Amino acid sequence: MGLMTWQPQYAIGVELVDGHHQRLFDLVNGFHDALLAGEGRAAVDAALKALLDYTVYHFNAEEELMASVGYPELGAHKVQHQALLDKTLAMVERYRKGEEELSMPLVHFLKDWLYQHTTTSDRKIGQFIRQATGS
Repeated sequence: MGLMTWQPQYAIGVELVDGHHQRLFDLVNGFHDALLAGEGRAAVDAALKALLDYTVYHFNAEEELMASVGYPELGAHKVQHQALLDKTLAMVERYRKGEEELSMPLVHFLKDWLYQHTTTSDRKIGQFIRQATGS
């Protein structure tokens, strides 16, 4: 069992976004597992790169979706996404400079952020889309 387990209560009711979130859970678990298994710097860096690349892809897709449905809190949501990226990239930079102790705090920061963001801010997107489409 990984660090993060997808549960139905994390779903926002938008298939595209829920699928992305499930993939992000898997990628956080992969990064965590690579750290715990002592797979070496190359494997850890590859898992971290996959996680960061997919996060950027997901944020762009989610923001495009919000724009396409006229989501009124798009601007604020983009600010949340950028804040996560800024903080994560700062932590990654310190990790890459050899501050090994940052690796697990980075995993836990990402886990906590993903749980919180999925169940609060992203849930509002799902509610808006369902109301707008009558689903």
